[in-house]
Amino acid sequence: MKTIKNFSPEYKNINKYVDSVVIPHLLRESDQNIDLFVNLRDGTSYSFTVSTPDDIKEMMQRDGLYHFISPGLIIVKAINLESILSAIEECLKYVDNKSFPLDHFGVLQR
Repeated sequence: MKTIKNFSPEYKNINKYVDSVVIPHLLRESDQNIDLFVNLRDGTSYSFTVSTPDDIKEMMQRDGLYHFISPGLIIVKAINLESILSAIEECLKYVDNKSFPLDHFGVLQR
């Protein structure tokens, strides 16, 4: 398990709102999707599934689907820390300007 508590200053909103990002397993170059948790400073926690477009396409083809719906889904070009933090930062921009709550993007954990 990897818990990230220190974030680069470039992630302004992550530094403002997030206490930690928890990735249950170590990132591998071969990963096509992962689950993670974003724990906010106010004590709430959200889960996300981070996936690549290729992974979603492969799942759809394998399962014969015409659509793919998943709560808490973030799609990134590659599964790596930079892509993950960039996506979380983008979600939090909407939270910061009060356009959407984080529930709009992630799944609130109770």
